[in-house]
Amino acid sequence: MSFLRERMQERLSDTPAKDRRSLLVKVIECRAEIWQFRHRELSVEEIAEILAEEGLHISPRTLSNYIGDIGKAEKALADAGNANPTDAEIRAEIWRKPTKSTPRPKPRSPLPTARPFLGAPGSIISHATTSRKSENQL
Repeated sequence: MSFLRERMQERLSDTPAKDRRSLLVKVIECRAEIWQFRHRELSVEEIAEILAEEGLHISPRTLSNYIGDIGKAEKALADAGNANPTDAEIRAEIWRKPTKSTPRPKPRSPLPTARPFLGAPGSIISHATTSRKSENQL
C-alpha cells in the first residue's frame, strides 16, 4: 500500500501549490491508485483520508460521486471502442453527460390563484369592514 501512496504523492506533488484544477481532474489523475485501494477493500472514507494526507482534501461523498462518474465515463468510452482513455477524454465524457435536473412539466390544470392579502379588496377583512359600514349607514 505504501507503493500506491508514493505514486499518488508523486502525481499530486507535481502540481503547484496554488493549482486551480478542479478536484475532479485531480481524482481522475489518481484513479488508478484509487481503484487499487478499492480492490484492497478500503472504504471511500479511508481513501478520502489518504488523499487528505497527500494534500487533496475531498469529502467521502464527493469522492464516491466522482468514482461513480469516472467509472461510467470509462465504460461509455470502452463501449465506444476506446479501451484505454486518457485523463482528458474521461473528463470530456463526464462533462458531456446530461445533467440530472430536468425541467418541471407544465401543470395540466391552471394553478390556483392566491387569495388576496388581508385588507385588500375582495379579502375577508375587506368584506367584513364594508358590511359593517353598510349596517352603520342604515
